[in-house]
Amino acid sequence: MALTGAHAPGATPLSDDDIKGLKPPLATFGELNEAEAANILRGQEWALRSRTTKVPQMFSDDYILSLHKRMYGDVWGWAGEVRPHNYDIAIGVAHHNIRPELRRLRDDSIYWIENSTYAPNELAIRVHHRLVWIHPFRNGNGRLSRLYADLLMIKHFKETRLPWGGGVPSAASRQREDYNAALHDADLGDFTALLTFCKAKTWPPAQAAPQEEEEEEEEEEEEDEDDDKA
Repeated sequence: MALTGAHAPGATPLSDDDIKGLKPPLATFGELNEAEAANILRGQEWALRSRTTKVPQMFSDDYILSLHKRMYGDVWGWAGEVRPHNYDIAIGVAHHNIRPELRRLRDDSIYWIENSTYAPNELAIRVHHRLVWIHPFRNGNGRLSRLYADLLMIKHFKETRLPWGGGVPSAASRQREDYNAALHDADLGDFTALLTFCKAKTWPPAQAAPQEEEEEEEEEEEEDEDDDKA
């Protein structure tokens, strides 16, 4: 079976073997996106109610795998399972390093929290990036990582969820391209663009209102006139 239509740009490619795990009889990527979106909402509801969504329990391998299964288990038979293979393109760590890297993320996250290494939103963004970089699953890594960061903000830090530049769309757009580029920069150690994107309520960030710009120009003109009179 093959899915027709366009796959989301930057999304993890699905192999024929991956698609064999599809549970409902879907024909297009559009139908798949809708089915996954509905399942993700149910997974989110579970996570917000669950007593395990708290530090340090939520940093465990088991919690992350359970969250993925709750988000995608109605759609994919392999939901909640660590991916069993590597990709032909440079995505994620080698599959045999996934669990060690998840445990390293657990240890780093606990250290960051205990030592107040980062502000809450930066810590959540960095945890989200590390999960995307590890790429533990065959599909849904970005969406799981963003929800996971939001759960940290809401359940642990008691703050509002991140705005994610107004939301990362599944379709091709400048917004998604900039998000993917910011993730790549963070892979290389530069988090500037990713922090800016994830904290922005709209993307690209709103520019100064024309009225404010006109007022600034008028003030500059008045200053020039005063200088001429002096």
